[in-house]
Order: sequence, then structure tokens, then C-alpha cells
Amino acid sequence: TVKDIPADVTPERLVEIFMAAIKEKNYDLYLDCIDPARRENPIQQSLVAYHWDLHQERFHGEYIHAFVNPEKTVVKVLQGYDDSSIDNFFLDDEEQAKIKEAYGEKEEEAVVQTYSIDKNGKQIGSPVNHTLRRVGNGRWYITAYENRF
Repeated sequence: TVKDIPADVTPERLVEIFMAAIKEKNYDLYLDCIDPARRENPIQQSLVAYHWDLHQERFHGEYIHAFVNPEKTVVKVLQGYDDSSIDNFFLDDEEQAKIKEAYGEKEEEAVVQTYSIDKNGKQIGSPVNHTLRRVGNGRWYITAYENRF
């Protein structure tokens, strides 16, 4: 069982925690995985609860287990300075610092692929992509919580 989400959680691990929260019927942990911007008002909170019920039904009736495929995870920088870009290889630290300041706060998106299996050990449907987002050096959050596994 998982009790809380570490601040340095990876996108793959967050999706695993999200699945565990659903399977173990831990609604508070489920909510903590979802981007706070996706659960601000009563309509959004109602949608989160609706999809909680759908996930419960699927995990306890349609499929037995879901897996994360770590080889298919893609992380890209949407905005801000990309430290990993090959374009920055020849820049010294001072130049990188100036560019980083000019670009502003970094926003990243990760796409984590999952697949599920039924009670006979067969994969159900095609693999599914789950979108996560992180701002600055903050924690990853799931932005597309509606997707099945």
C-alpha cells in the first residue's frame, strides 16, 4: 500500500500510485495524484468523483491488473529552458543561467503508457497514454485522469 506521494516522484511511479489508490479504494490518495487545477470548482470535483466510480467499476469488474510501460514514457519541455537539449551542449554555465532566466519557469509534460489485462491474462484493448504535468521543480500531477488503463 502507498500512503503518500513523494515530492520527487517520477511520472511512471505516480501513475502506479494512481492505480494503487484506485485498487485500494483510497480516494484521498487518488485526489492527491490529480492536478489541483483539474479539481478546483464543484463541477470539476463532480467529474473527478464520476471518474473515480468508473475506475472502481473497471478495476473490479473489467480488468484484473494494469501495468506501466516505462520504455514508452516521453517527457518534453513545453515552456522554459530545456537542460537536456543538445543545443545547450557548448554553452558555459553563465550563458545557460542567462538563457534560463530569460525563458522563465519550466513547464514539462510526460506521457506514460499503460496497458491492462483481464482474468485470463490477455491484454484488454490497446495501450493507453496518460498525460502528466510539472511546473518548475515541483511535483508531477496527472492531468488526464479520465483515461482507462
